[in-house]
Amino acid sequence: MPFPTIIFLQAMYYAIVMLLTLFIIGVLLKGFLWNYFRVRTSFGRLVLVKVRTPLRDYFLRGWVDEGFLIYKKGKEELRLSLSQTKKPFYKCMSVIWIDIDEERGAICETDYKAVEGFDPVKFSDFIKRALMRPVAGDNKEKVIIIILIVTLIISCLSLYLAYTNGLQISQLSELPKLVAEQIGGLKGTIVGSTNI
Repeated sequence: MPFPTIIFLQAMYYAIVMLLTLFIIGVLLKGFLWNYFRVRTSFGRLVLVKVRTPLRDYFLRGWVDEGFLIYKKGKEELRLSLSQTKKPFYKCMSVIWIDIDEERGAICETDYKAVEGFDPVKFSDFIKRALMRPVAGDNKEKVIIIILIVTLIISCLSLYLAYTNGLQISQLSELPKLVAEQIGGLKGTIVGSTNI
């Protein structure tokens, strides 16, 4: 077989494997993948509708038109009225979502209560300061450091005294020789002065 044919066949095999993988993922995710791609590529015109049922959730595409959420379930087009005061939409995975309860035929509200006046940067700084604060109470480290410093000072002092006393001791070892020399030198003068 010629070389370009081998490359073409290999690319075709890879494409088949990728398409089969996407198909299996689409089946396992119960329609999420295809609807997500359609909503993502609509650039905000469509919303991803998550229909909640007692047994399982499934996903559809929908759009907003004149205060109504419109979505298709099979060949049937369903309309639900959107409240002006509540905000049922939320953003996840870079698309806009809305949840619908199929049993009640109503839109699930995302009434997230938020704490007002919360500053995350200031709160993070408080946490860092609390974690980095010095620990009060335990003085073991201070006592150990003081003992080490005192030991170092005593060692340096004893080395200095040993060195200076060592010089004096070496001078003392030469002292008997000096005394003997002095006595030897005085012997003649003592004898001469006393006539012994």
